[in-house]
Amino acid sequence: MPFSSLDPSTYFDDADPAVLVALFSDRARREPALHASLNRLVGNRWEQAEQRMDALFRAALTLGSLPEVDWDWMSLATQLLGSSELRLWTDLMLDCAMVAFPLQSASLIVEVSERLGELVESISQYDGPERQSRLAAACDRLASGALMNGF
Repeated sequence: MPFSSLDPSTYFDDADPAVLVALFSDRARREPALHASLNRLVGNRWEQAEQRMDALFRAALTLGSLPEVDWDWMSLATQLLGSSELRLWTDLMLDCAMVAFPLQSASLIVEVSERLGELVESISQYDGPERQSRLAAACDRLASGALMNGF
């Protein structure tokens, strides 16, 4: 049973992140407000998106591995997802985390989701070279597993 390096008292079963991702994927696909942006962002690559989301959550929670970061996907996400979509994304993640995890673990999942949303939103406020610079820094931060640190 793995535990979170961010909070060693938070344990979860190996299957819990996969259950979370499956629940979230199902809910996000059925959400009308996300339909247009997710069609452009994910298209018909849901399985690949789910695998990467699972890897990102596992890496952020356990710090046991580094996630693969797709720069093209991150760039597209910063263009397509506005504040309202990101807030809805986080709300859906909260609902799904409460089903898939115990309360304390669910709060950690929501924190990861919120940090990721804040990161995407902080990049989307810029254009041109500044956006590219911030996107590169964000991708490096994600790829290094540093999403949950304060830097």
